[in-house]
Amino acid sequence: MREHDDWVIGFDMGGTYVDVAARASGGQLLVAKVPYEGTPALSAVRALERFLAHHGIAADSVRKLVHGSTVVTNLLLERDAPAIGVLTTAGFADVLSLRRQNRKELYGLAVRAEQPEHLFPVRFRREVTERVSAAAKELVKLDEEAVHAAGEFWKQAGVKAVAICFLHACRHPVHELRARDILQECCPGLKISLSHEVDPAPREYERFLATALNAYASVPISDYMGCIRQGCRDMGLPEPSVMRSDGFGETLPKAMEKPVSLVMSGPAAALAGAVGCLGGTRQAVMIDIGGTTTDIGLIAQGHMLVSEEIGLGPFSLRLRSANVLSVAIGGGSIARMTPTGALRLGPQSQGATPGPAAYGKGGTEATLTDALVVLGRLPSSLAGGRTLCPDLARQALQPLADRRGCGLQVIAEAIVAGAHAVIAEGIKTHAYAVGLEPADCMLIAAGGGGAQHGVDVAELVGIKTVFLPPHSGVLAAIGLLGVCKVRVEEIALDVFLDDLHAAFPKEDTGLRLQEGESEKWSVALCYEGQQASIELPLAGKAADLAVLKAEFEEDHRRLRGYVLEKHRLKVRRLRRELILTEKGYGHEKVATQPEGLRDVAGPASVVLETTTLWIPAGWRGTEAEDGSWSVTPLVETDRMGMPL
Repeated sequence: MREHDDWVIGFDMGGTYVDVAARASGGQLLVAKVPYEGTPALSAVRALERFLAHHGIAADSVRKLVHGSTVVTNLLLERDAPAIGVLTTAGFADVLSLRRQNRKELYGLAVRAEQPEHLFPVRFRREVTERVSAAAKELVKLDEEAVHAAGEFWKQAGVKAVAICFLHACRHPVHELRARDILQECCPGLKISLSHEVDPAPREYERFLATALNAYASVPISDYMGCIRQGCRDMGLPEPSVMRSDGFGETLPKAMEKPVSLVMSGPAAALAGAVGCLGGTRQAVMIDIGGTTTDIGLIAQGHMLVSEEIGLGPFSLRLRSANVLSVAIGGGSIARMTPTGALRLGPQSQGATPGPAAYGKGGTEATLTDALVVLGRLPSSLAGGRTLCPDLARQALQPLADRRGCGLQVIAEAIVAGAHAVIAEGIKTHAYAVGLEPADCMLIAAGGGGAQHGVDVAELVGIKTVFLPPHSGVLAAIGLLGVCKVRVEEIALDVFLDDLHAAFPKEDTGLRLQEGESEKWSVALCYEGQQASIELPLAGKAADLAVLKAEFEEDHRRLRGYVLEKHRLKVRRLRRELILTEKGYGHEKVATQPEGLRDVAGPASVVLETTTLWIPAGWRGTEAEDGSWSVTPLVETDRMGMPL
């Protein structure tokens, strides 16, 4: 038994594994990858139970648990949960159907309605008479009888969750609060999401959509989190906190109230782990490859980049999140032939069950993992004791090879090359969108498959250094160990930059800085007449406005290609974060250019504890004493791939 240490444990739900990492107060780090056993929630609980028993960690020595998950992401992508009700201002029931009239396919002859209406169908939407103004004044009182009638209707229809979305509620929420009280009285147990709590910002469609998706996820996430909470209690463990999409921690009750804030929980944890292992002001691209997706994150000046909007299937969701792009390529991605004979990989995946054919759990379709097995790039068993069967992998690829009239080796190489091409294109698209040149970045490979594909992808993108942190296969779980608590104060504004100082909250009205907290300000700026703002760090009330303007123009030119010298700048939002960092349990920084423990020239596979590193021909891998790896080309080349 390890009786003399306190422990912090992070556990992350991936597509096929539960990743667990634990750090002791004395500095020791323990990690594990545990295959799924049952439902996602039960798999997480059983993984914790096995981990504690294997390492002899007493439950009462665990000081903190932190959880990361892709459960909300999968829920909103699969969209198979029960429909919800929507209560809104009279005349606005169709806001969710009308959407923003943006066209993803500019040259399409018809605009396809991509948003799935079955999540919040018209028959479950109810309008009530009420109105407040954008100036936060009540214009028409709430029709309380209509609210009660809507509640009775939903009760009879079996609706379990409702989104309340009133016009201008972000400025004056009194009607939403009263409607919740009425519904709680007539419909006990109903899950209710209020728009001013989920997304307290102007623009009704974005606010309505975030609230509706929050309500849609509330019942499944309540069941999922409830199972994890009970399992931890039964083991004598503390109640876990949860990683939000923006990289900060949240209590379990608040996470259950706002599940939409967890959409990028798992990818944000991996990106936090990548940031934690870097020193200085490095720029990097992270790829976290799991069983179903490849998550691409960006790091600039040593910090993860964040976004105010994320794409999730057909949804464009306004949500502060780690700036991560998810590509539908993972170890379980299914390879298939189109009717014209073209080879395609994904987006369908075998997931954890039945998994790739090589897992021997009933899968028969060819996957990316099966192709790697046929190529001999994976060991006979993976982390967690999962044994691979090469014969089943070959059987799965044989129909594709027969149809193309080629050998198994050729079709396997084609599948792997296709995966690399898609991931490389995702990196370039994502990096260029925020003004980063991929060739100037380091690539950090994470997840079970990151080390297997990272070097090939880097070669396609033009990146010269691939870095594997220690235990890179469980980097998301390690990233959870250093999660910080945060208190956030946001002020929506519409003032010119010259008036910024007067817009700061008064000392007696804003949040008060507490012991151990650090303060971080940011401001959202745009040109007068623009809608899309750019967020910049702000030196609090002492900010030099001339310097701030120059920084905005530099970013605007980099991101959008021009500046408008005669246009005045508008301030759209002030944001203040009060961050509480706990010392001694985070992911320590490691060397990113290791020296000489051992060198391996490609082509070669290097089996590590939580992943397998593939070093292709023309590259050399160097291991450091801390277990990290740096992979670089044998011959230095320029950006066009020509030898120097």
